[in-house]
Amino acid sequence: MRGDEDEGARGDADGGATGRDARQSPRRIALCAVDVDAAVAACGLDALVAALADDPDRRARLARIRHPDGRARSAVGALLARRMAAARLGGDPAAVRFGSAPHGRPYVLGAPGLWHSVAHSGRWVVCAVADGPVGVDVELLRPVDVLRLARRFSPAERAALTALAPPAAPAVRARAGAAPDEPDRRAEEVLRRAFFAIWTAKESYVKALGLGLRVPLASFTAALGGAGDGTVALSGPDGRPLSGWSARAYALDASHPVALCARAGRRRFPTRILRVAPALLHAIGSARDGRSRGAARGGRR
Repeated sequence: MRGDEDEGARGDADGGATGRDARQSPRRIALCAVDVDAAVAACGLDALVAALADDPDRRARLARIRHPDGRARSAVGALLARRMAAARLGGDPAAVRFGSAPHGRPYVLGAPGLWHSVAHSGRWVVCAVADGPVGVDVELLRPVDVLRLARRFSPAERAALTALAPPAAPAVRARAGAAPDEPDRRAEEVLRRAFFAIWTAKESYVKALGLGLRVPLASFTAALGGAGDGTVALSGPDGRPLSGWSARAYALDASHPVALCARAGRRRFPTRILRVAPALLHAIGSARDGRSRGAARGGRR
């Protein structure tokens, strides 16, 4: 809705996209999202890519993405990360540059104390910014073979998902040529949502660690708390809580669950995801182009 975009553009006490709020609350985690379809409709894919013209590494990566949807998600993610990093640092989004750590964790050049994480799936791109390790993940709810994919999970997670499965798993019914009845369809929806809740939580933790695929998904357990506040409990193979880490589940809409993980302590998790108006992303490139044209005119005088 338009109101959500305006709120995300301004930022508020939950960690929005403006420099004033970000600088006043350095311990607050900022969590924002952009609707990629809306960004392309409002700005055009060519304009979004052109806004990154001064980042040759990013432009090279974009050029390697053949599908326009993937290129759009990557460009929007880079522009959103620029804007949020600049808001925390109190600088110009067009001046923000990123590097990559040995295991692939991105970081902001010249700002060693600033961490960020970007994820995209379906129509959404999300970005989290914090003053310590942080990871975010979003997934599009879609049909998957849950019990097969869950073999990569911890024993506790596999047991929890197996308990939710209908008497005959979808893959078994499909081989038998049988269509699911209404109760089975509802049970499969519950199972799918539980799977993606676990998946996003685990991905957010792995991304916060910054070690990439070196972290086996079965080496820890993610479980949604029963309080209904989105709290996610993280535990090690011995069942004990993972000391120093906190995680929380969110939802962008009915089809896109999100999870956020960060170092525990005095950091405040946002109560919701703030949506950024797509036009603000294009404004990053427009402002840069305007300055370039102004400098050119000044040079001709």
